[in-house]
Amino acid sequence: MPPLFLPVLDPSASPPAAPAPDAPKWTDIWSALGTVGATLFALAAIAVTVVLAQQDRKKAAQQRHDDGVEAARLRREDLQRAADQRTEDLARAAQERAEADQRLLGERAAADQRLAQERADWDRRQVRDWQAVAATGLLHRIAEIQPYIEDVALINFVRIKGGNRAEHVHLAIQRLQQGAYTDALALGSEAGTQLYRSLVSLVVSAPDVLQALGRENPSLHKGNASVAIGAHLRAYCRYVRLRLCQLIETGVIPPDTSGVPSLRLAATGAGAWTPVDQPPGWQEDTNTDPDDPQFTARS
Repeated sequence: MPPLFLPVLDPSASPPAAPAPDAPKWTDIWSALGTVGATLFALAAIAVTVVLAQQDRKKAAQQRHDDGVEAARLRREDLQRAADQRTEDLARAAQERAEADQRLLGERAAADQRLAQERADWDRRQVRDWQAVAATGLLHRIAEIQPYIEDVALINFVRIKGGNRAEHVHLAIQRLQQGAYTDALALGSEAGTQLYRSLVSLVVSAPDVLQALGRENPSLHKGNASVAIGAHLRAYCRYVRLRLCQLIETGVIPPDTSGVPSLRLAATGAGAWTPVDQPPGWQEDTNTDPDDPQFTARS
């Protein structure tokens, strides 16, 4: 290995002169300018990025705020709709309950009305049944007196021919009187009750009328007078009987406008009594009365 020799430096020697710098090159200048421009662009980009980021954050914050406001508004609207719906449901439910209550009241009223009508119909039918039973009983009593109607006025004067015929006449008159205090009160018709009582009063008064006429006129033929009185009594019996039949059929007797025949006029030769307001079936019944002497004569 060769020996190493280090140069010896002279301290007094002056340093070598530095070489003169080279003139700047345009490439270096443009490179430096590019670097500066890139740096500035980077700084600008960073600044823009920061600004945009801040704007985005502000927009995001504003959007969140707007979303919160919108969400709150939507919640309020939902709550309001729910409250409105609940109020509407409650109102509808209340209306339905009111309508149901009204229907129930109407149904109850209709049921009560039907029940009242059924009870009224039942009461009416029952009254009609009572009327029919009572009127039928009175018709039987009238039918019992009719065969002896011409003997009624003579009951206090002579013994009627035919054995115990007088006893039958008394019994028929008594049963006729009893009807005024029993079946006549159950007719449910003031006009019917009054008609029957007028008939009873007329029959009971016939002997007294004949007796009074005999005192006034001693030459009065009591047999003929009794027959004339009996004709009036028979006509009035027929009138009352037909009115009772009308009550059985219709449940109503119209007010009496015909009045009561006068037995005093009958005994003095007045014509047969005829009602002013003839009841239904008057002519037919007149022609078919089996107890009428005219009918007996025709048969």
